[in-house]
Amino acid sequence: MRKKPACVDLEQKIKALEEEAVKARRVQDALKKSEERFRNLFDNAVEGMYHTTLDGRLVDANMAFARMTGYESPQEAINDMTDLANQLYAVPDDIKKIVDLLMQKGYVDNLECRMHRRDGSIFWGGHQRPISLPRERRPLHLWICCRYHRTQAGGKSSQEK
Repeated sequence: MRKKPACVDLEQKIKALEEEAVKARRVQDALKKSEERFRNLFDNAVEGMYHTTLDGRLVDANMAFARMTGYESPQEAINDMTDLANQLYAVPDDIKKIVDLLMQKGYVDNLECRMHRRDGSIFWGGHQRPISLPRERRPLHLWICCRYHRTQAGGKSSQEK
């Protein structure tokens, strides 16, 4: 007994949908692995990294950033820091400089800023890695890497002398 054309057509559509579902699952698995690799790199980086909105809200941070700024954990820093311009940067306009340079040049590299720890003490933080601008050149969020610079005698960083 031959199958009706409608049944054959339906079976072909079902088979095509199953193949698409398998492809979609492979893409999801690859994306999950990629996200896990990124998260691992971010969480275990020796440089402090943080993700902020342009209005100064801390979205994410790694453990190096938390330690650098005097917090026990990234989540504690995220919960406490609601205004990075005033809570993190000793000179609040420094974050504006970062955004302005980013908008003008598309990247920021080798910029040093005085930064606050949770206890109010100040340290020099160097933005040593490029901060890239999204392709559409309208950042809604910034991912920033910074490195703690130990101060030498007299409280000045080696770059100041």
